[in-house]
Amino acid sequence: MNRHQAEIRSLQVALQGIVTEFEYDKLTGLMRDEPFLCFYSDDLYNELKRLRAMGLINHHSGTGLTDIRNHFKDRNRQFDLKKFFKVTSKGEEYLRLRTEITKEDE
Repeated sequence: MNRHQAEIRSLQVALQGIVTEFEYDKLTGLMRDEPFLCFYSDDLYNELKRLRAMGLINHHSGTGLTDIRNHFKDRNRQFDLKKFFKVTSKGEEYLRLRTEITKEDE
């Protein structure tokens, strides 16, 4: 492996390690055109909280984590996460960079 390949590989590892695979699924799900149906869980709550803290997602005005927890915790009911959250421009840039850097390895 030459130096350029090693640098690319280190960037790939770094970008993939910024968010967990579960958090990555939330980001990509929020970017799709169709509804992103989820069930409430404490894991979901924590993933969204972390993604928001990193500035990769933001809640729509008048909604947020508290609303999701209050309306869907302990209820076996799906909801469209896109009605509560959206990917920020920083989140879009992260996804774009991750896709580009991952393609270079293929």
